[in-house]
Amino acid sequence: MRNAARNRALMSRHRINYGAASNDEYIRYQSYGLGDPYDRIWEPNITQPIITTTVDIRTDDFDHPPARVMQTAYQSSDSFRISFSLPSGTSYHFTLYFSEISTNVTMDGERVFGLQILNGSQIFGSMTVDLFELYNNTRNKAYIIYAVSPMYIDTAGVASFVFMKQNGSRFGPIISGIELFQFFDNDMSLGTDDNEVETLKHITTFFPSLDIWTGDPCLPYAYNWLTCTNDSRPYISTIYMNNQGLTGKIPEEFKSFKALTQLSLAETSSMDIFQTYHLFCT
Repeated sequence: MRNAARNRALMSRHRINYGAASNDEYIRYQSYGLGDPYDRIWEPNITQPIITTTVDIRTDDFDHPPARVMQTAYQSSDSFRISFSLPSGTSYHFTLYFSEISTNVTMDGERVFGLQILNGSQIFGSMTVDLFELYNNTRNKAYIIYAVSPMYIDTAGVASFVFMKQNGSRFGPIISGIELFQFFDNDMSLGTDDNEVETLKHITTFFPSLDIWTGDPCLPYAYNWLTCTNDSRPYISTIYMNNQGLTGKIPEEFKSFKALTQLSLAETSSMDIFQTYHLFCT
């Protein structure tokens, strides 16, 4: 997936495989090579009519879509629309995946469809697609359409992809997969304050039950046992380590957090554990 906005993290909202065999057929990494090389999880969509192939699909594009996704597709005899209800007031990135896998299509012009992308009621982009022609009159090659700039969703809270069979086209539109991502609003290139991160790492070495927590403690989301400030480089503001199976003394390093206003360490065990401790900073 290409960078559509600098220093903004993306959160997956939808990743759909059209033409799945069943509602239980989630696709992710598989060692035999047809699954997702990056272990992305693809939701199944079994909407009929479906076309499939067992022919190897060239998926050497920059996103490397799974071969299993590209070997199936939803194929309409006419126009259709795919819509998603989304949180409004933020921006999104999309990637659409296609491959001409029908042996009935033997020349360009036989499957031609228009594509409109709508952010609410506004047209974000449009194009005409002839997959057979795009790859020099060949089939079984992944073709990707993606947003080159963030798509802002206003108060309507809906993104739609409209596929329109063109006049003279023998076959209707086709789609193999869709990915839809939400941009985080904050610039995340700097991350949480370095000293705060190092202090927290040192504190977690005292408590083995916390060593599963890795990555930036505040971005894109804070660990579920702390909160952070809204600074461009966040600071840790509250820590709630209740019922984490903690033992021993309270590390002095807690005093090093510049913006810490509350520290709660509550345990119910009868072992040598601190019970409840609150630190309020003024």
